[in-house]
Formats: sequence, structure tokens, C-alpha cells
Amino acid sequence: MNVLPVMQRELRAEARRPVNNWLRFLGAASAMGILALAAGDQKTPAATLGAQMFVRLHLLILGGIWLLAPALTADCLSRERREGTLGLLFLTPLKAIEIVTGKMFVNAWRTFVFWLAVAPVMTLPLLLGGITRLDICTALALEMTALILAVSVGVLASSLSTSWARTMLLSILLSILTALVFGILISLALEVQAGYRDPTLWEESTWTEFFEQVMVLQTGWDHGWDYDSPWSVLFAVVPIAYRIAWRWTLAESPIFACLVAWAILHRVALRTQRAVREDDPSPARTRIERALFLPRFGGALLKRRLAAALDRNPVVWLHLRSTGSRLLKWGWCALIVAALCEAMTQSGGRIPRTTFANLAVILTAGLALSSVASFRRERESGMFDLMLASPLTPRQIIWGRAVVLWEQILPATLALVMFAVLYFHWRPRAAWGVWVTATYLANAGLMIPFAGMYLSIWIRGIVPAWIACLALTVGSSYALQPVAPWTAMLLRFFGITNWENLPQYAYLAAVLLLQWAVGGFAYYRLHRLLASRQISGLPNHPTT
Repeated sequence: MNVLPVMQRELRAEARRPVNNWLRFLGAASAMGILALAAGDQKTPAATLGAQMFVRLHLLILGGIWLLAPALTADCLSRERREGTLGLLFLTPLKAIEIVTGKMFVNAWRTFVFWLAVAPVMTLPLLLGGITRLDICTALALEMTALILAVSVGVLASSLSTSWARTMLLSILLSILTALVFGILISLALEVQAGYRDPTLWEESTWTEFFEQVMVLQTGWDHGWDYDSPWSVLFAVVPIAYRIAWRWTLAESPIFACLVAWAILHRVALRTQRAVREDDPSPARTRIERALFLPRFGGALLKRRLAAALDRNPVVWLHLRSTGSRLLKWGWCALIVAALCEAMTQSGGRIPRTTFANLAVILTAGLALSSVASFRRERESGMFDLMLASPLTPRQIIWGRAVVLWEQILPATLALVMFAVLYFHWRPRAAWGVWVTATYLANAGLMIPFAGMYLSIWIRGIVPAWIACLALTVGSSYALQPVAPWTAMLLRFFGITNWENLPQYAYLAAVLLLQWAVGGFAYYRLHRLLASRQISGLPNHPTT
């Protein structure tokens, strides 16, 4: 196979991307932060501390592989198809399988660099002790298996679509599903090779308990063991047949991953060869899309709404007629409702207060990601320049896109608010913290679209733009923590002393004002930038 030219081309392209430097820094900084948090407990013995550090670092590496590898690989083939350079590669003597193999290897190397950045920090837990040979072999085998599988599903997702957003979402979902299936498979392989079922380890349990048991074998982490080295602890109390079966399972896992990668490689190569022709959708695909996505109810209402949106703001009209936007909107709603129902089931009919805050943070992070990616596809395809050349005013472009972003999370937000109102209407004191958090995140949600759209133009990478957007809108509360006591003193100076929780109200008011200032400044700068029609001179957005 003539893979070296593809590998050289991809490695030279990746060497010029700053995201790879940030990836190494992120891995090393996260590992050092975990060590600093674990070393804060001075009463823990050295051996136990070493085991805790080792398990936490393994959890960091494994989570980073399952999330970063598909995210980094998701656009490797779809970008070539989107930019029209895939056909140029086939004009060379290269074959489809050689192109896919080279891209898979380079993206696997990018993720392996993340592992190399964390590997030197792993030496400290080894020096502290408490780690057996079984723990080291288990961590290495599971991490290498996860790396092969995550890169493979990322390449598979990249071959299924030309849209960056779709391939990114699909790769993350496939990676999470693959991680769950792999955990179930190694659990079943352990039982089959052991020859019998140990009731003390694999008792009859609910789906949640079974999921926790499966994740223990992959991550080595469980609340009940207080971050001890669970592989050595677990297999020290089970029959020796389980220990032997686990060693065989570890040896077979990388082989299984290589076989899966080989099958995916050939499948993706076949799809890539066919995708060069860019044929029209087949009749079967057209029938399936019409059956699944054609409106069945309220068609007349949708037509009237589309006509009104086209007259008022064409940007909103483009969003309403898009199938992907409707799927994203109702997908968020289904996710929030399912998470709340699951939390209610696990808590015996009561939803923990932190669940509402966590789901609101997830919605806010999703809104920020959509905001910073809002102008990305238009700038890559050249549609953004056409939009600026159209009679649309900057105000129509900005507010139209902001309305589109708010509508994406509107059903999910209404579902979350409805659950919160029904659950906390009889507990006002317990709900005080929830309503403060909701006010803070709702205000951030109003400002995020403007900050995200502005950052999507000025910052090259989507991940740095996303982090900057969250830092400016959501993370601003940490910058104002020292200001809260002074604000409370100022209010007391003006005679406002009869309010309960006065410092908290003052702190919340200061944070809300800061968020409005950030959103107003972003809107002002974005309006001036669009009015000047000088977007073409700004840096383009290379993919991550």
C-alpha cells in the first residue's frame, strides 16, 4: 500500500494547526490539575494516594480518547468532499483504501499525542505505589483499544456526510455508543471465559446498576471503593477463574478492535470511491426522507409561517425550512425530557436540584456551540459573502440568526421550566437557589448568540471560540466574586438593608449587568463589522 504520501500530506497540514499544540497543553494541564486535587488530602497513605491518582488519570485519558478522537477525525473526509479536493486525490495513483488508511493513521497519531502528554505525569502514581502489574496492563489495553475504536468510528462518521456539524454530532454519538457496547462485550467475554456467574459480582440489578458495573471494568472507577485501584481490588476477591479470564479478555480486546477497524476501513474506502461521483440521491433515499421528514400535520400552518418569515426575515425562513434544524430542536427537547424522567425514576419520584442546574448548563453549552458555528458553513461555502451583498441589513442578519438560535432550544427550555415549576411550587425556599441559577443562565442564554456570532468571525478555531464564548458569558461569575461584598456595602450605604440574602442578590445583579455588557458590546461590534462589509479580510476557519 502506498500510504506514505497521504501521511506526509496530512502530517504537514496538521503541523500548521495550533489546535494540536493546545491539545497537548490541555492534556498535560488536566493531568497536573488532577494530581493537585488528589494530593490535597494529606491524611491519605502514599499507596492509596498513588492508586487514586492512577485511576483518575486513566479516567481522564479514556474520556479524552472517546471524545477527542472522533471529534478530531470527524472532518477528515467530509472536508475533502466539501472543498472538492477528494477527486484530485484520485487523479494520483492513490487508491481509496490508501487515502482512508493514511487519514486514519494521522488522526490516531493526533490522539496518541494527547496520551503522550499525560504519560509523564503517570510516573508519579507509579512512584507512590499501590499499583499492580494488572492495573498497568489493564489501563494500557483499554486505552489502546479505545483509541482504535474511537478513530474508526470517527472516520466512519466522516464518510457519511459533508456537513461539519452533522459529522461532528454523529461521530460523538457513535463514539459514546461504541464505548457502551464495548463495555458490555468485555463484561460478557469475562463471564463466558470464566465459565460461570459470580452472584457476589454480577447480581441481578437494574439498568443503571448494570451500567455502573460495566463502566467499572472500563474506567476502574467506582464511588463505593473511594477511588482505590478497583481492578486489583476486584479481582483479588473473586475466584481465580475470573482473573485468568480477565487477562485473556485484555489480550483479545486490541485484536477485536483491529478487526473492527479493518472492517470499517474497507467500508469507508468503498463509500469514498463512490462519493467522488457525487451522484444525486437514489429514489429509495428520497422516499425514505419524504416518509420521515415531510410534515404530516399542520402543513397549512407551516406554509403560512414560512411565507410570513420570508417576508419578514429570510434568515429565519431558511431555518424554518431546514430539516436538520427541526431535528436539532426536538432532539434537545427529547433529551431534556428523557433526562428528567430518568432522574425522577432513580430518585423515587423526586428530582435533585442539581439536575435542573446541570441540564440548564448543558443547554447553555449547546447554544454556545451553535452560536460560534453559526457563520462557519456560510463562510466556507461562500454564502456569507452573498448574504452581505444582498439587500439584508446587518440588523436583519444578526437578529434573524439570534432568533434561529433561540428557537433551537425553546422547546427544551420550556420543558425544563415546566418540570421546575411543577416540582418546586410547594417548596419556595428550597427552590431559591434553582431560580437564581435559572435567572443567571437564562440571561446568559440571551447574550450568548451575539457573543458567539462575533467570536465565530474573529477566532479561527471553533473549539477556542466556543471556550471563549462560555468564558465571557457563563464564566463571568467567577471574575465578579470579589465584587459581591463591595456591592452589598454600597446597597447598605443607600439604606437598602431589609432584604434577605442581600449579598447574593448584589452578586447576581453584578453578574447580570456584566453579561449584558458583554452581549451589548458583541452586538455593537458585530453590527459595525457587517455594516462595513469587510469580512473577507478576516481569518478563515480551518477545521479542528
